Parts: sequence; structure tokens; C-alpha cells
Amino acid sequence: VRELVLEPLGMKDTCFIPTEAQLGRLAKSYLLSDDAPAKDVPVCQFTTPYSAATRAAEAGGGLFSTALDLAKFFEMVANDGRTADGRQIVSKRLMDEWFSRQTPEGNPNSYSFGMCVHGQSLSHGGSYGTAGWANRKGGNYRLWLVSAEGSNAGLKGARAAWEMP
Repeated sequence: VRELVLEPLGMKDTCFIPTEAQLGRLAKSYLLSDDAPAKDVPVCQFTTPYSAATRAAEAGGGLFSTALDLAKFFEMVANDGRTADGRQIVSKRLMDEWFSRQTPEGNPNSYSFGMCVHGQSLSHGGSYGTAGWANRKGGNYRLWLVSAEGSNAGLKGARAAWEMP
């Protein structure tokens, strides 16, 4: 992951085991409500301590990153596997496969390699209200970084404004 994706994209602040400096910048998670103040809550999916070298990579919540690094990743997806300066990181063949539905017909979900497929768009809704979306036809992407627990993550009105029609 580091050699093939993170380093070529310049994602210097993305890792499985964060340093103490990175942990000092870790976003808090909140429980949000329309009628009560935000409340700090722990992220229940993470194995702690986050910086332990023995901590195994986890599918849900194992990779730590920043908004800037995530933007580099989703920009690469939107640019059909190329970096902002045009270097091909993911082959065109693999990008075509990634944008193809991998779930069987009859399954209401359209997934491919961990992301939802919507024609020429890929999206991923992560935990605690995070989401990313990239469209390779238009070459654009969006990130939604909230860090809020529950179905009210980011509050419904704000999230609805972000969603694509």
C-alpha cells in the first residue's frame, strides 16, 4: 500500500500505525443532536492503543489519514488512476475493473473493491459520517469529513446538501 499508492500520491500523512505527533492531531468523534450540545465519544471500532506496533491493520478504521491526503487519493480516482501531474498510479485496466460492479445481479448493492459503483462514479461512506465520492467522467471528487457517531452524523440537512442528486 505504501509503495504502490501512498508514496506515489504523496500521501505522507496516511498510515496504519500513527506516530505520537499524528495522534496529537487526531480528530475527536462526537455524538450530534439537533437539540443538544455535541458530546465527545470514543471510536468503538478502533483497537487501542493506536500507536502500538502490534496493532493489526483493520478493514474498518485501520488506516489513519488527513483531509489533504484523502483529497489526493480521490483526485487520483477521479483522474482515472493518475496523479495531479499525470503519472499513472493505477492502470487503466484496473480502473475499468474498479468502476465495474462486482456484486452479483439481484443484490441491491453495487460494490466494487470496497466502494459503491454508480456508473462513472465511485463512493465510500465510512464510519462516523465520513464519505468520499469521485467521478471519472467529470474528473471531480468530494469529501465529507465529520467524525460524528450515529445516523445523525453531520446532521441530516447538512448531509443532504452534500449528496449528489
